[in-house]
Amino acid sequence: SICPITPTNLTDVSRKRQPIIISCESVTPELSHFPSVRIDNMSASMEATSYLIGLGHKSIAFIYGTHTSTLTQDREHGYQCAMKAANLPIAEGWVLEGALTIYGARTATRKLLNHPERPTAIFCANDEMAMGALYEIKLAKLRIPEDISVLGFDDIRYAEILDPPLTTIAQPTEEIGQRTMQRLISAIEGQDIGVEAEIVPHKLLIRSSTGPAP
Repeated sequence: SICPITPTNLTDVSRKRQPIIISCESVTPELSHFPSVRIDNMSASMEATSYLIGLGHKSIAFIYGTHTSTLTQDREHGYQCAMKAANLPIAEGWVLEGALTIYGARTATRKLLNHPERPTAIFCANDEMAMGALYEIKLAKLRIPEDISVLGFDDIRYAEILDPPLTTIAQPTEEIGQRTMQRLISAIEGQDIGVEAEIVPHKLLIRSSTGPAP
């Protein structure tokens, strides 16, 4: 299917001053110019990576979504900043694209498991990719988290019932929805809501998919 949101019609909307608030994520550069309500993806990713480092992991891989997604770019940047702050190297081949899908993450995870410097932890830029990583690791007869820890992002509704339950970053979706609607109503009423992002707090949910480095 063709995405209805294009640079051309976004420009038309902006010219007509129709109120648009981005709820949760600005996934393209065009959308990032509109006001939004979201978490700080970079900060959340830094916290998640630092948590793995605190467990003793020094070999941490990252599976991102796509190069064109501003969302996963921020999450990748947070991972890189946390690794740099801890003076930990990122080996070539440890940062791989997962296309934001289970299949994409399975392909990326197989490459990581066959890497000459196999990581002890894999941080995925969303929970769907983390699901693919979990599946591929178990297929290789490795234990989670004893052999490899897996960490996701978003806390989708399946995260808590996966095997093992997934450590992840939770977004306050209800609060994001409420604040987005409040801001939209203000815009409809003619108030100047600005163009900056309104940042809401995230939360690191620690479950059984992560543990001390082997």
